[in-house]
Amino acid sequence: MPARRPTLGERRVRIAYGRRVVRRRRIPTCVVRSGPCQRRTIPVRCRPTVSLRLLAASLIVLAFGLPTGPVRAACDDPPGPGVVWETCHKTSLRLNGSDLAGARIVGSSLARSDLRRANLTGAVLEGSYLNRALLSGANLKGADLSRAEAYRGEFARADLTAAELVKTVLARANLTGARLQDANLHKVDAGRAVLRGAILTRANLTKADLSRADLRDATLVDANATKAALIRADLRGADLTGTDLTDAHLILADLRGARLKGADLTGALLRDVEFSGTDLSQVTGLGAAELARACGDTGTKLPAGLTRPDTWPCAPMQRERDR
Repeated sequence: MPARRPTLGERRVRIAYGRRVVRRRRIPTCVVRSGPCQRRTIPVRCRPTVSLRLLAASLIVLAFGLPTGPVRAACDDPPGPGVVWETCHKTSLRLNGSDLAGARIVGSSLARSDLRRANLTGAVLEGSYLNRALLSGANLKGADLSRAEAYRGEFARADLTAAELVKTVLARANLTGARLQDANLHKVDAGRAVLRGAILTRANLTKADLSRADLRDATLVDANATKAALIRADLRGADLTGTDLTDAHLILADLRGARLKGADLTGALLRDVEFSGTDLSQVTGLGAAELARACGDTGTKLPAGLTRPDTWPCAPMQRERDR
């Protein structure tokens, strides 16, 4: 008796672990190609399917892991203690006298905003934009303004005690009478800033740029100004008692009447520095070669062992012209 030809549901099926014959059971099949000229039929159940476990996990994530509505930005939150404004656009706000203690304002723009007398104690303003912002009389004790930009910002009489101002831009900012004791101003950009009468006791000014800054009558007692740039800075009447000026650039700086008791001038560049009437008798690290490059007069008191250079007094220079 001739062999019966297999029906559609009795096709021979190859599987990964051997060979079997499917008989007397109708199984829907599909055609797959394994090469340009090869094709074979396999059961539909062999098609790639979504794992039930994966499907269940996806449903759980959708139910519990993702928000059911749109993400709400914190930029709309009202001002208050501990408010979080990250990467927000908050220019020209009127926040004078506001309580923003502990606020987190990172990478946000507060340019031209009025924050006079605001409480920003311990606030984080890292990387924020404070250009031309008004912060006169503001309380910024322990605040973090690292890498913030405050070009022409108003900080007159602001309290920045122990504040972090690492790599902060304070160019042409007004910090008249500001309190910056124990503040960290490492690599701060304060070129042409006004710090007249500011208190910088024990401040960290290492590698700070204070070129052409107005530091008249400022207090820098025990400050660390190692490798600071004080080119053409106005330090008349400033208190530099115990200040570390090692390797500082003081070219064309004006230190007339400055108090330098215990100041360290080791390696400092003193070309054309004005020492007229200044008491240098108790400074350390001052050599004859650098002293000869500086300017002084008969009122300049020198350390023991150093004599007044023959080039003194220097020819008058128009220092104010280039400020």
